[in-house]
Amino acid sequence: MGPNFPAWMEFLQSALARAGLTGKRLNAATWAPYNHVMGATATGSSLRLSAEEARLGQEYRESRRDQYPTVAANNYISDVDRDTGFTDGLELLLDGIEAQTGS
Repeated sequence: MGPNFPAWMEFLQSALARAGLTGKRLNAATWAPYNHVMGATATGSSLRLSAEEARLGQEYRESRRDQYPTVAANNYISDVDRDTGFTDGLELLLDGIEAQTGS
């Protein structure tokens, strides 16, 4: 944690508290977007596949379609539009948090 971490968490947690979250729900709602951002950052910086690696991964997934039917049907792993995936995932998280506030 750097010196700005408490300020970021204060900003986020105070906004969530004003929305009506308290206690364990407030802490969970604070960690959810933080973890989403950190996870996307870690994945984006460490999981960089070459075109050949992506092709081989797709072949592997397709050869095991019966074992991973949902993953294969939804083109998971091959769908590398990380920006849209990040935004859509964050929207799902925030919609869920909002549903908990009764807003």
